[in-house]
Amino acid sequence: MHIRKGSPQGIALVTRELTEIARLSPNDVLAQLASSPEGLDEKEAQERLHFHGPNDVTYQTGWHRIWHYFERLRNDLLLPVLAVAVILIFIGKLGTAWIISAVLLASVFFTLVHINRSGKELNKLWSVVGITAKIYRRNLGESRSAETETGQAFRKLPLRQLVPGDVIALAMGDKVPADVRLIKSDNIVLSQLVLSGALVPVKKSADAYTGDATNPFDLANICLMGSSVVSGSGVGVVILTGTRTWLGVTKAWRQRRK
Repeated sequence: MHIRKGSPQGIALVTRELTEIARLSPNDVLAQLASSPEGLDEKEAQERLHFHGPNDVTYQTGWHRIWHYFERLRNDLLLPVLAVAVILIFIGKLGTAWIISAVLLASVFFTLVHINRSGKELNKLWSVVGITAKIYRRNLGESRSAETETGQAFRKLPLRQLVPGDVIALAMGDKVPADVRLIKSDNIVLSQLVLSGALVPVKKSADAYTGDATNPFDLANICLMGSSVVSGSGVGVVILTGTRTWLGVTKAWRQRRK
């Protein structure tokens, strides 16, 4: 049976794939993706680019994105708080209810502004040709990349050229350019606000995941396309690119629901 990527089944498929990768050790992840700590060689990368296509996806902003955020509120703390405010109105505590409502509305407003702004910034990553990612690539025939005083050297390549198996460097201020499994981590902390609506940044790790995940946001070693590095640094291997990423399949699903 063919499963459309822009469907709940497609989203579940991507979630399962990310979870399976998350449960592997860094070395096993590299082996499964036929990669290495030094990255892919140029010939293999070009073949994968031809097979998978460019790493390209745009992110929804505006009213449709705002509606998607409100859809998430039923699983957030905001709905219980709103319920408390309604109960206070019914029992005559109008002053307290209005204060809670005002704080609630202010929180929602500033969150929506931040989400929309972040989405526009994310779209610029794919609209500006010069935007690059820091990537490890080997020339044909090299067993490993060149060494510098600070360690392994990386190159800067356009985001569209990223392919599964590429090894990339992430540092503070970077936007995650694909769905990535960390293989090294130095106290890296990510903001997933633009994707999940969660206000609190999360710390990520390169260790194999052993818990029970209900969605990719629970995977402590997975960095999803569109999230941003708040602090720390890390090295990761690209798992999914373009329309096959979590961002890509959820975007396609929302478009189909219009």
